[in-house]
Amino acid sequence: MLIFDSITFKNKYGIDLLTPYIARWEYKDRLDGSLPVIECDGQAKAILTLFHIFNNIRVMWSNPIKITSGYRTLEHQKRLIKEGKKAAKYSPHTKGVALDILAGTTYDNEQLYHLITDNYPWLRIGFHAYKQKFIHMDVAPLLPDDCIPDEKVILRGREYKLIDVWHEKGARW
Repeated sequence: MLIFDSITFKNKYGIDLLTPYIARWEYKDRLDGSLPVIECDGQAKAILTLFHIFNNIRVMWSNPIKITSGYRTLEHQKRLIKEGKKAAKYSPHTKGVALDILAGTTYDNEQLYHLITDNYPWLRIGFHAYKQKFIHMDVAPLLPDDCIPDEKVILRGREYKLIDVWHEKGARW
């Protein structure tokens, strides 16, 4: 099931938007241009919540925020790993519930990071692990169990169920 055709609209320049601050081209997969297919109950609501939160953050920030990555296919995720990029085998990006964003300079990114964590402490945020070059934010804790792959991951030398990792509210890395 696709939700995106029903929420896409154009701005005055003819650019397809998903929200007032998210262009369709920014969110879609950068390799094949696809948008996420809704695979389970609760996924669409989580995506729309992510969009709502990003819009709120953008209004509070009052300056442009660039989205460098939104939805990614599993193939895209595998390619990032193969290229040696810092990417997880199983990422909330593959469910459409994550955004990588940047505000400009490292200082700007740090200020934006604090604005986000102060206002949305339950969001999962990656920042320091990426040398403060961008901010990863996701709403994976909102996904129901049946949306999350039944897999195990190794973090800091310990094995965890992926569902436990994705449901950890307020995670920081």
